[in-house]
Amino acid sequence: MCDQHNKNYYSKYKKWCDEYFYLPHRHEARGIGGIFFDYKNENFENDFKFVRDVGVTFQMLFNNIIRKKVSKKWTLKDKEKQYIKEVVTQNSTYYMIEGRNLVFKQVGMLRGY
Repeated sequence: MCDQHNKNYYSKYKKWCDEYFYLPHRHEARGIGGIFFDYKNENFENDFKFVRDVGVTFQMLFNNIIRKKVSKKWTLKDKEKQYIKEVVTQNSTYYMIEGRNLVFKQVGMLRGY
């Protein structure tokens, strides 16, 4: 989808996503990957088309993922892993000012769950 707009967009925005959503205190990326960009203001018409196509593509992919997972049977072990990951995520955050971006990154303690 990115290549339809600019051959450099995917590699540029994929790299930005990987760096922006990396959690150094956990040594892992947050989420499943993808692209990230902000402040597109090069050419309104072209930027609008690109942002619209990103939204349409996201909706299509997200719907496909939900359809595949909605009837999945989760084991107790799966649910425990999700719960632990959620607790750690809620308690592991951190602030860093990086250019115009404010990224929250403070490492917290588990609350005895």
